Amino acid sequence: MRSAASDGVAWCQSPDDAIAAFRRLNGRENVLSDPNDKVVAQECLVGTEYTVDTVSCDGVHQVCDIWETYRINANGIPDLLVAWRLLPATGEVQDQLVAYAFGVLDALGIRYGAAHAEIKMTADGPFLVEVGARIAGATLPEGARLATGRSQVDWTVDAYVRPERFRRKSGRSYRLRQHVARTVMVAPRSGTLIAYPSLEAIKGLDSFYDMRVRVSPGQYLPLTVDDLTYPIFITLLHEVGEVVTRDLWTLRYIDGVDFYQLETAK
Repeated sequence: MRSAASDGVAWCQSPDDAIAAFRRLNGRENVLSDPNDKVVAQECLVGTEYTVDTVSCDGVHQVCDIWETYRINANGIPDLLVAWRLLPATGEVQDQLVAYAFGVLDALGIRYGAAHAEIKMTADGPFLVEVGARIAGATLPEGARLATGRSQVDWTVDAYVRPERFRRKSGRSYRLRQHVARTVMVAPRSGTLIAYPSLEAIKGLDSFYDMRVRVSPGQYLPLTVDDLTYPIFITLLHEVGEVVTRDLWTLRYIDGVDFYQLETAK
């Protein structure tokens, strides 16, 4: 009921799978150090997942950023999240997402402050995965500010401190000054890390902007199975969207067993 970072998520193909998942989770301490006293069962939705980040002031909703997510089947996880890419504010898909997200905010009575909605676009249209009355994580606001000059944090400050300014600026679609994507590396095995042999190749990409290494040489490298076990976060930024797209797929080519030099067992 209250967790984060894909902690405890299980894909259940049968009633027995669901019972086993419940027993594994019930009473266990989650990633937020709270005991699980309830477990959520959700339909497995098939489709691309998007995040819609908003800020509201007295019931007026403003879209701050819309991200498309990219996922792969790896390490036993059928839809491991590997990248977020900021989309233009308007378009056929975006317009559906925004209308749906605003309806969710109204239904839940979210009239003030930030909200982070995760929505699957299925063959039957948009379906809600979850929504939190909070600012987005994964440094998405930072990425939005790089691309548009303004972020969900800026809008939240205006909503609470300068509501007149919020009302004056709300209703306008954000504009992409640059294209931005956030992506991660996926460790295919675990062990003591010696080095990342191809790290300089990543820094040489045309759209490379920033890298945050969470597992350094000498430390234990866990198998990547959720948001807590990514070894490296990378930000790509470029005025040409195709360059960002090319570099995203190049990173997936660079990633793999040979990207990680591990200490061999003695």
